[in-house]
Amino acid sequence: MRIGVIGGGAIGLLLASYLRRQQHDITCYVKREEQAMELNQHGVTLLPNGITYKVYGSSHTTFQSEDLYIVCLKQYHLTNFIDNLKMIPSNIPILFLQNGMGHIPLFGKFKNPIFVGVVEHGAIRHSDNTVEHTGAGKIRVGVYNEKHQPILMRWIDILHRSSFPFVYEQNWERTLKEKLIVNAVINPLTALFQVRNGEVVSDDYIKTLAERICLECSTALHLPHGRMWERIKEISVLTAKNESSMLKDITLGRLTEIDAILGYIINQSQTYMPNTSFAYYAVKTIEKRRNSI
Repeated sequence: MRIGVIGGGAIGLLLASYLRRQQHDITCYVKREEQAMELNQHGVTLLPNGITYKVYGSSHTTFQSEDLYIVCLKQYHLTNFIDNLKMIPSNIPILFLQNGMGHIPLFGKFKNPIFVGVVEHGAIRHSDNTVEHTGAGKIRVGVYNEKHQPILMRWIDILHRSSFPFVYEQNWERTLKEKLIVNAVINPLTALFQVRNGEVVSDDYIKTLAERICLECSTALHLPHGRMWERIKEISVLTAKNESSMLKDITLGRLTEIDAILGYIINQSQTYMPNTSFAYYAVKTIEKRRNSI
């Protein structure tokens, strides 16, 4: 199949390499011409196995004929990119893979079959064409409009491999909420205290804050706190040596997804969230100071 991957970050390159390994024709639509040229000349190298996969690089403003588009842009880029995506013919499915849930209201702008999912894999982009797969997981996908479910099921059958699973989620909204709460706890705390994921539960003081934020966020999104706390502990241990994406963004002086994660949850809450609000404004302060340097 012909698959367009929109976004050349860690997840975009990870998807491009694994889907190319399945013999699909992959085009990566990226913002910078330098990255597009690098991908055209050298393909994507997947670590730790070091295998290079042939993919095409193209401008993210000029879409070619594809059978499926997978959007891997960060939330804060997506809002400004919607008009570009509306150029995609309405019969072509679009799969959105973002942290947070702020993009959900944007789906009403499309007539396309819309799929929405979460990525459980860990990945680090080392260069414009090199990505390291740091943690295996699943890509959980649901369908925004139930009438398009047969199309999604066909695509899951095409994309799924035991080495890179695609899994159907009927209650995609709950799936997104659960992933959002995990990100809401782990990402800000690792960014604020400059620690890896495991210390969110191994350090007693950070763990106390983590459980309080988990309680506030679970209450705001109407999910069981106990279940979510167990999930956060599990993921923190499984990814103990990983650096969160928000920690990387802060370290490199980039914008974070704090508005799409904690900002979104705070806006959904009917009550004051003291610990969550502190984490939100603390990350915003650091983000502002790093970006002004």
